This record gives sequence, structure tokens and C-alpha cells, in this order.
Amino acid sequence: MPSTETLHRASGAIALTVGTSATVSPRLLLKPFGIARRDVTGAAEMGWRMFGIRTALIGGAVLAGHADARRAVLPVQFADQLVFAQAGRSGAVPARAANLARAVSGLLIVLGFAIRARS
Repeated sequence: MPSTETLHRASGAIALTVGTSATVSPRLLLKPFGIARRDVTGAAEMGWRMFGIRTALIGGAVLAGHADARRAVLPVQFADQLVFAQAGRSGAVPARAANLARAVSGLLIVLGFAIRARS
């Protein structure tokens, strides 16, 4: 069974990877989510970059062992779940994209609960 620290590292690595990708190249990140580059407007790109910066900073802080960042993962992911669900329901993003984003966020939630269960 993985240690709490291993789970924190996995959570931080996922967040840092997704966040960095969204910050550096949101159009490239969104392709596997079924969103074509041509469909990413300037405003959408800026929104994804803002999401990316936040996510990368939290992921980096989790990897660095900052307790506040580690405690922030679950509440942030619950908020992301609501945002992704609404984006999918409203048609702001394709349902596939919203569901994949919720799956990644859900993985971070599962890791967060596993960490809490071991603490």
C-alpha cells in the first residue's frame, strides 16, 4: 500500500503536469479532451491558462511539502467538479471534455481521501 507521502507526490505530480500543460499550451492540452485548436477562443485560452497557473502552483507546493497546499487539494477539486459539470451541461465545452476533466479531478479527489484515511 502506498505511503501518505507517495500519495501526496502522485497528487502533486498530476496537478503540476496538468497545470503546466494548461498554462504553456492550452490548445494542445485540450486536443485529447476533444476540443479542436480552432475552437479555443482567446478568452477560453486565457481562462485555461488561469486554471493552469493555479493548478501548477498548488501541485508544486504539494510536491514541496507545504501543508496548506496539501489541505487545499480537496476543496479546490470539489470546486473544479462543479465548474466542469456546469461547463458540460451548458455546452460551454463538449460533454466529453467536461467528463474527462471531471475524471482527472476525480482522481485527485480519490487520492485526497486516501491521504485523509491514512492520516
